[in-house]
Amino acid sequence: WYAARNAAITAAQQGVDTGRGLGGTLAGGESAACQYAAQAAAGILRSPACTGAGGVTVSITVCGNAPSLLPGFPVRACEGQRGPRERFTTP
Repeated sequence: WYAARNAAITAAQQGVDTGRGLGGTLAGGESAACQYAAQAAAGILRSPACTGAGGVTVSITVCGNAPSLLPGFPVRACEGQRGPRERFTTP
């Protein structure tokens, strides 16, 4: 569970970093999070699902199943990250 939780946190942070950058989109952030979870955390975080919310702050949540030691008892890992959207301001 711990490794799956860390993978979900890292994937969500990847999504936030992508989505909050200048010119970034919420859809791009969700996509980046799911791609990271599927590639870098394969086998640790199974069937990842990514959701997000936008506005002034970008929030990405990544959920998936962790490998279970007890058959029939699924272990779910769900973590989220958020960050302010980058924007230019005048002094």
